[in-house]
Amino acid sequence: MKPKWTTWLAILMVVAMVLSACTTPQTTAPETETETETETGVEATAEVVVEEEVKTYVVATDAAFPPMEFVDENKNIAGFDIDLLNAIAETMGFKVEWKNTAWDGIFAGLESGDYDAIMSSVTIRDDRAEIYDFTEPYINAGQAIIVPADNTTVMGEADLVGLKIGAQIGTTGAFAAEEITGTPPPSMTPSTWPCWTWWAAISTS
Repeated sequence: MKPKWTTWLAILMVVAMVLSACTTPQTTAPETETETETETGVEATAEVVVEEEVKTYVVATDAAFPPMEFVDENKNIAGFDIDLLNAIAETMGFKVEWKNTAWDGIFAGLESGDYDAIMSSVTIRDDRAEIYDFTEPYINAGQAIIVPADNTTVMGEADLVGLKIGAQIGTTGAFAAEEITGTPPPSMTPSTWPCWTWWAAISTS
């Protein structure tokens, strides 16, 4: 005897209920992204600032020629030349070490490497320019003859013939004095001519 269709329907419903009861729902936990600080092999590099060494130049000057270069009351080398080069050094980023040097040996010291340069009111002459490198001229100073205030006989270099003149050795004042030529006054004979020692108070070097 074949079961009725209602019987089969009841059996299917029971089976479905059983399967439904045996099955546990699966819940999927949401994926969460967690940020962790990990070493990835990339090394952190700290910026290293290397301070560039400041170049120092030793510069000679004969600090006996005010106002261009002289020793002040605090025993410091001062003057126009010193202020000028110090300002250039500050602008260009180098330092200056000043060396007070007697004029009569100042060029020899440069040639022997005792210092790097000279800043001492040096006159640009052709014979010097053949040996040394000069900057562009930055000041113009001429020669002058200095006599006592009551002197009325010396009016120019021609009046110096036969007279004793003072000039600093090796300066353009001395060179100018050496170039003075002429005949001494009749009252002065060769045997009475004075020794020639050169000095020029306001000459350039």
